[in-house]
Amino acid sequence: MDIHDRVCGVVEALKEAYPDPRCALEYKKDYELMIAVRLSAQCTDERVNKITPALFARYPSLESLAEADIAEVEEYVRSCGFYHNKARDIVLSCQMLLSRFGGKVPGTMDDLLTLPGVGRKTANLLLGDLYGVPGSVVCDTHCIRISNKLGLAEGKEPEKVERQLRAILPPEESSDFCHRIVLHGRAVCTARNVCASMPGFSRISTPIFFPRAAASSCSSPISDRLSTMYRPTPYSSAISISAIVLAFPCSVTRAIGKPARRAVYSSPPETTSSPNPSCAAMRHMAVVQNAFEA
Repeated sequence: MDIHDRVCGVVEALKEAYPDPRCALEYKKDYELMIAVRLSAQCTDERVNKITPALFARYPSLESLAEADIAEVEEYVRSCGFYHNKARDIVLSCQMLLSRFGGKVPGTMDDLLTLPGVGRKTANLLLGDLYGVPGSVVCDTHCIRISNKLGLAEGKEPEKVERQLRAILPPEESSDFCHRIVLHGRAVCTARNVCASMPGFSRISTPIFFPRAAASSCSSPISDRLSTMYRPTPYSSAISISAIVLAFPCSVTRAIGKPARRAVYSSPPETTSSPNPSCAAMRHMAVVQNAFEA
């Protein structure tokens, strides 16, 4: 399967599964989307949608936000995290919209990047959702993770992945593709619940080593179709191993550092012989990790 066929297959499968791709952030005005995206950094869209109604009710216009006291804005956005920086960026960017751009969110990448707190991810989202600019690729964590699994991109750096996706995606599909890949990453192929059909999952997905994901692994028509295009990569293996680590309550770092890490087990050790069953399971998990690294 060449890259063109792979891209077409992924785009069509996502279209079928998510026919109405929309930004999860709620807004009514262009600058409200800009603010919501800034608040979503290191925060969930759900949390942002709970905060913005009160914020926009207190400051109902761009002018009121530009004149707002930053300390007061901080109180409204505190639960989003990094509230000092976010409140400052909100007020300063609103001031710049009024002074330089006539009270409108600009429609070019260069102008958007001059706004405080606006990076390429935010700029691409604004260009795609507000102006429908073709080729707008929003590289968030879901997009990077799943694009790597599907063989559409390689690497973890947002700008690198953005360039790779822009080179292969149909420009008119780019913005909707990114929204759909986010929806898929949240609903089906999450970072913790790795799809059962993904490379490497079948080697470790047992109730002993992967209790939560084994019980709730991804299985749906869209994941079945996309799974035919998954490729094994070091990145996908690392995700699988990280999910195993999350399944254990005690320190995996200490277990991996022990000499038992180099032992060879033909089957999982009996947990009844250990005063702490989870530690015995962790030793076997370390052996599984060695198999990935070999």
